Amino acid sequence: MPDLSLDLRHLKYAMLAVEHGSFRRAADALNLSQSTVSRRIQLLEHRIGIALFERTRSGVRPTTAGERFIREAAIGAGQLRQAVDSMAMAQRGHFGELRIGLMASLATGFFADRLAHSVTGFHRSRSSWRKQRRRQVRPLF
Repeated sequence: MPDLSLDLRHLKYAMLAVEHGSFRRAADALNLSQSTVSRRIQLLEHRIGIALFERTRSGVRPTTAGERFIREAAIGAGQLRQAVDSMAMAQRGHFGELRIGLMASLATGFFADRLAHSVTGFHRSRSSWRKQRRRQVRPLF
């Protein structure tokens, strides 16, 4: 079974090599040396146990297996990027839930109107305001 501990930078190098059709042009895009990109892609190929590229004098092109691997890996990399972005947003408070409980006597009138205005104004595009009524208030302690 292939070693699945991959460096995501090596995957990025391979994806750029496919896009540019050359290790040299991929290296230029990454501001790295061609030999660094070539060695890292060779390491990636060794780790997964398949040749990703056919190498020619004019550049590289993905093998059939390499094309499939890059396509599938790009999906996974996109999902990982989305997960990281989502967690960063959660860390900044863009996700979550705030529950406010009111006694029936405060659930109408000025206070309720002011609360509704404040909540809908806060993170207007990211929050939803839902009013629920409960017949019974449970004691906290």
